[in-house]
Amino acid sequence: MNHDFLAIYIVLQIIAFVLYGVDKYKAQKKLYRLSEKLLLGIAILAPFGAYMGMHVFRHKTQKIYFWAVTIFMIVIHAAAAMLYVYWLKM
Repeated sequence: MNHDFLAIYIVLQIIAFVLYGVDKYKAQKKLYRLSEKLLLGIAILAPFGAYMGMHVFRHKTQKIYFWAVTIFMIVIHAAAAMLYVYWLKM
């Protein structure tokens, strides 16, 4: 796997995790929040970080569409990774 792609992918996961933490903090302090579009968008790009952020910070866990998008994208990303590894072995 291209190391640059993997590094960028890991950084995106970290950013997603941090964004969920930032939004949770802002919610608790009643500050201006991050948009749901941003959080859902980052969940599409970085579902593992988004899932960890939802779980660790207990944020957006009551909203079914956040769970649905995040879990769906985890499945898609995992399947894409498995297909890529399979393709490399051919």
